Amino acid sequence: MDTYHLRLVVLVLLLVLVGGLVSSASRAAAATDISIGSRVMTTANLGVRKIPILTSPLFGRKPTGSQGTVIAGPTLANGYTWWQIDYDAAPDGWSVGKYLVQEQSATSAIGKLSTVPAPIVSQCTTSFNRQLAPQTPGWTSRVATDGRGNVYMVWRGEGDGLQFAVSENRGKSFNSPVNILGGYAVNNLLFYVAAGEQPASTDSPRRIYVIGQINGSPNTARMLWSDNNGKSWSDPGEVPLKDYWGGFSFAAHPTKRGRIAVAYVTRTSRGPDLTILESDDGGGSWWSQPIVGTNAKVSYPELSLESDALHLAFLDKVGNAPRVFYMKAVWNGAFGSARQISSAASFAGQPKLSTDGTKGVFIVWKDQRFGVGLWGGELFLSRSLDGGNIFLPEQRVTYTTQHTSQCGLWGSTHGCIEEPVALAAAPGVLVVSWRDFRGVVTQDTTSVRGMYSVDRGASFRGETIFSSGRVPDGAGGSVMAADGTYIYHTWQGQSSFSQNSPRSVEFNVVQCPRGASASYEQPPLTAALIDSLKQQLDEAAMTLRVMLLQIQ
Repeated sequence: MDTYHLRLVVLVLLLVLVGGLVSSASRAAAATDISIGSRVMTTANLGVRKIPILTSPLFGRKPTGSQGTVIAGPTLANGYTWWQIDYDAAPDGWSVGKYLVQEQSATSAIGKLSTVPAPIVSQCTTSFNRQLAPQTPGWTSRVATDGRGNVYMVWRGEGDGLQFAVSENRGKSFNSPVNILGGYAVNNLLFYVAAGEQPASTDSPRRIYVIGQINGSPNTARMLWSDNNGKSWSDPGEVPLKDYWGGFSFAAHPTKRGRIAVAYVTRTSRGPDLTILESDDGGGSWWSQPIVGTNAKVSYPELSLESDALHLAFLDKVGNAPRVFYMKAVWNGAFGSARQISSAASFAGQPKLSTDGTKGVFIVWKDQRFGVGLWGGELFLSRSLDGGNIFLPEQRVTYTTQHTSQCGLWGSTHGCIEEPVALAAAPGVLVVSWRDFRGVVTQDTTSVRGMYSVDRGASFRGETIFSSGRVPDGAGGSVMAADGTYIYHTWQGQSSFSQNSPRSVEFNVVQCPRGASASYEQPPLTAALIDSLKQQLDEAAMTLRVMLLQIQ
C-alpha cells in the first residue's frame, strides 16, 4: 500500500473513532415529529443539498436558528432521514431531519425554566466604603474598570457637566474629582463611562470614554476620551442622535482601537424603534443603522461589543406585556432577526446585558410572574456561552418575594426587588445587583443587594449587601467585575426617606472569591454543537469512502 492510500485509511479510521466518541452524546437529541407543511428550524450549522444523499452537491449551510417550510420527504439515505425545505432565505434544498425541529417546538423552549438550586451562603467581603460626593443633584453614578486596578467614576455635579474621578489602586483611594463636559447640562440618567482598548505593547491604562446626553438638546450627546487616566481629554465632537425618543446605551470595544457604539430609541411614524451608531475612530465620525422592532414599542436598549460582534437586548411589547428580545450583528453589518429571550408567561422589566470576553453573553431582567405590584418580581437570567448563537433556558436567580402577590410600601419579610437591576461580567465572575427593601420602607431597610457566580451563571452565591445606608428610589446601583474577584460598586445614598433630603455618591469594593467551582475556561459542549460536529464528520467519512472506492 502506497503512502497516499495509507493516509486515506488513517483518516477514515480517525473519523470512525471520533464519530464513535460523540455518537452517545448526539443520540441524546430528541427526535421531533415533522411532516410536509411543517414549519421547522435548524438546530445546527446544517447542510442544504441538491438531492438527499451526503455525496450530493452542497448548495450551502444554514446557521442555527434558520427557519423554513417542509415541502417534500421523508427520504432515507446514508442512515439519515431527509426533508426538502423551502427555507425563508435561499438556498433551498434537502437537509438531514436529525438537525431540524418543528418551529413551535423550538419556540416553546423559550422560557423553559432551568432548575437552579437556591444560592449558597455568600463568601463576599465588602470593604473600602467611601463617599465620593457628599451632596449631588443627580440620581445616578457610573463605574468602570480596565481590569488592571484602575477604576473610573462619573456622576452629575452640582453645576453643568459631569464629575470624574479615578482610582489607580482598586478603589482604595480616588484622586480629586474634576469637572468634564463642562458647559453642558447633562441628563440625570443618560451618561456612561467605559474602558476601551488597551494600547499595544505598553503598560498604560486603557482609553476611557465618557458620554452624556445633553439636557435641552434631545438629539445630541457629547463624548470625551482620555488615554492617560483622565489627566487630559480629547473632544471628538457631538454624537448625533437623530429622531431621539428615549434612553440610550453606550459600549466601547475592549481591544479594537477607537471602536465604539451607541444604541438609542428612535421616534418613527409607527412608534419607537431603535437606531445603532457605530464609530471606528473614537467618535470622530459615525454611521447609523436603523432597526425595526417587533411591535414598534421598543424601550431600554442595552449594547455590548465583543470580538467582531454587537450584542443588543431591549424590551418590546407582545400585546400589552413587555418581553426581552436579543439581536446580534457583526461590526458594520446588518442585525439578524430579533429573538425573544424572556418567557411568554413573563411581564419583563428593564433588561441588562453584559459579555465576559470569552463568548459569554448574559441578559438579566426583573420578571413579575412570581409577584406583582409596585416592586414585586424576581430576577431572571438567560445566557449564551457561544457568542449569542444559542441561549440556554432562562433561570430564576433570586428568591426574595416568595410568591407574594403584592409588594408595596409594606414589602415582604423576604425582600422586594425594584428596577433597575445591574449586571457585570468578566472572565471568572458574573454579578447581579438590585435595589431591595424589606418591611416598611425606612432608612435602614432599603439597600443594594447582589449575588455572584463563578461558573458563568450556572449557579449563584449570595446574597450580599453591597450598600450601606438608605438607597433612594430609582438608584439600583451599578457594578463592574474586575480580575475575576473584585466588584466595584457605586450607588446614590440618601440620609432620609424624604425626596428632598441630600443625596450622595457612594462607592465600595466587594471582593468575592473565585472558588473551586470556576470552570468558565472550558464551557460545556451543547447538544447542537455535538450534532453539528457529528454531521460534518459523517459527511467527511462518506466523501472519503467514495474516494477509496474510486481508487481501488
